[in-house]
Amino acid sequence: MIMATTDNSLLELCELLLDSRLGYADAAYRCDDERLKDMLRRIGGSRAGMIADMTERIEDAGGRPPGKGSFKGTLHRAWMAWRDLLSSTDDVNMLAECRRGESYLVGRYDDAVARGSFDSEDREMLTKQRLT
Repeated sequence: MIMATTDNSLLELCELLLDSRLGYADAAYRCDDERLKDMLRRIGGSRAGMIADMTERIEDAGGRPPGKGSFKGTLHRAWMAWRDLLSSTDDVNMLAECRRGESYLVGRYDDAVARGSFDSEDREMLTKQRLT
């Protein structure tokens, strides 16, 4: 049986993965360099498998996975769009935002593993995803 904190950790991480996927797609749309666009699309696309794995684990535990990203992530993407309208966001700034988001996501994985009581299958999934 998975404990409530573990359930919440998986739900939070799944929501953050959805944010990450949407954030990378948005960053790819906004940047100018075609190679960078492709790289950002690939990274964002890699989140689909991670989301599917997380969704399966949440459903197996009797939970309901999130269908969209977090409110905070939605606000951040809206802020980025607004900022882009007011002044052109260059590719360097876009990469800095992606790096900041990636660092946040990795930190949330570390926090979840440190405080959660995961079964071996969940812990293995989280460890693998964190390294991706």
